Amino acid sequence: MYTLDFLIMNEDRHLNNFGIIRDVNTLKWLDVAPIFDNGQSLNIEYYEEEVHISGSGRFFYEIKPFDEIIKLVKNLKRIDISKLDGVVEWFDDLLHKYQHLTGYSDTRIQRLCVLLNRQIDKLKELINE
Repeated sequence: MYTLDFLIMNEDRHLNNFGIIRDVNTLKWLDVAPIFDNGQSLNIEYYEEEVHISGSGRFFYEIKPFDEIIKLVKNLKRIDISKLDGVVEWFDDLLHKYQHLTGYSDTRIQRLCVLLNRQIDKLKELINE
């Protein structure tokens, strides 16, 4: 979770953004819900052409720099960074596919992709330290 929040610069991680999956009949706990409520990621709340980078996010009820949040991951070396190969291109394609719905300009999409790529590069550096 911390790694994903670091990558997507999720500013809204708190205890209300977790969930469990339960059987509707027995209420038995089946699994942890997939990560959700990432609507404030990649500084998405800023809709003008400039992409603002806050560099910090909500870590439960504290605001901390993303570079501090990622340090909470016990062993970054266990992350297979190769799984992120091509994710920026996929993200770019996805944003262009739904551009008619979001109203994002080509410039904004390009900046969001640069931002995601920057976070991936930072994670690679941290893993290789």
